[in-house]
Amino acid sequence: MLAVKELDQLWHDDKEPLAKELVYHLTPSQINYLLFSCENEEKEHSKGKNGCYYIPNASPLVYSGFCAFSKMVRDARLYNNLSLPLFDNLRTGNWVLDYLQSRLENHSCYKDLVIWLTKYFGYIKVLPSHLKPKYFTRIIYVIREMICQ
Repeated sequence: MLAVKELDQLWHDDKEPLAKELVYHLTPSQINYLLFSCENEEKEHSKGKNGCYYIPNASPLVYSGFCAFSKMVRDARLYNNLSLPLFDNLRTGNWVLDYLQSRLENHSCYKDLVIWLTKYFGYIKVLPSHLKPKYFTRIIYVIREMICQ
């Protein structure tokens, strides 16, 4: 399956060239928005349309950015817990993928990152539902690694 092959390759590739292409040009405030952005900040950026993502059967998220999901993903790996509400949400639909991508689309500074997310989230969307949490987790780690380099 092409999607699995591409997602596995991304996991093994050197992240530094990717980071230079996608995130090195971002300012500290742009990285802050990418990773964090609280409910009020998200509403301000979206002119009241969006807040933090809502996951049924889970505590409300504190942030709208990738770090909101990073802790859940880290804990899932640490405790080998695939029954998280986030993973149930991923198995039943692509809403979280669409949310993360759409919140960046109206900001030109994230143009290349949105193209990249469209590609890799597109691969996740065509996977069997039981594989989606695994590869979503990998994308979250890749983004974190790119920013931390």
